[in-house]
Amino acid sequence: MPRDISSRSASSRRTFLKGAGVTGLAATAGCLDQLSGGQSWPSRPVEIVSPWAAGGGADRTSRAVADAAENYTEVSWNVSNQTGGSGSVGMNAAANADADGHTIGCTAPEIALFEHLDIADLSPDDITPIMQYTEFPATLLVNENSEFGSVDDWISYGQDNTIQMANSGFGSSWHMAAAGIASEAGVQVEHISYEGAAPAMNAVANGEVDAVD
Repeated sequence: MPRDISSRSASSRRTFLKGAGVTGLAATAGCLDQLSGGQSWPSRPVEIVSPWAAGGGADRTSRAVADAAENYTEVSWNVSNQTGGSGSVGMNAAANADADGHTIGCTAPEIALFEHLDIADLSPDDITPIMQYTEFPATLLVNENSEFGSVDDWISYGQDNTIQMANSGFGSSWHMAAAGIASEAGVQVEHISYEGAAPAMNAVANGEVDAVD
C-alpha cells in the first residue's frame, strides 16, 4: 500500500515537531483506523525499523520497546536496522509499509529536514506518530586522551583550527546541534557523517575525528 499522505496543516506539523524534540518516536504508515471488522492485532510478527546502525540510541531503545512489547503480545517483535540517507532510508521504509500496524518505525526530528535538504521526499505528513518514548540531549564528546579538557579548550582551539566533528548523518539532529554550537562559538568545524551514533562515537574512540555531538 502506498504511504498515506494526509492534508495536515503546517500548524499541525509544527506541533508534531515541537512535541518530538530530540526524541525517539514510534510511528507507522497511514492510519490504524483501518484495523476493523474483528481483525486482531498483532496477528503476525511486528517489525520495528531502526534508521541507524546497531549500538546507537535508536537501536537500543527500539530493542527495549520490542522486548517490552513481547511481554504483552503472543508474537515476536523484531528490530531491523535499515541505515543510510541520514536516517531517511529506514524512515521511508516505515512510511511505505502496509498501514496495518505490523511495521513500526523509529523516527526523529530529521524527518522534517529531508525535503529541505534534498535528501528524500519524506516529511512528518507521511507517518502517523503513535508514541514518544525517549529523549536524547545533545552532548559534546571527545577521546579520553584528547587535549580538550573542557568546552573552553574546545572553543579556544576551534577558533584558530578546524575541528573534525563526527555525526550520525548529514542533516541529522546531531549535525544540526554541532553546527549550531560551532556557529555561536565561532568555531571552525569539518562535519564528518557516519551511519549512526555508534560508529560516530567509535570514530572518536579510535582517534579518526576530534569530537562527536
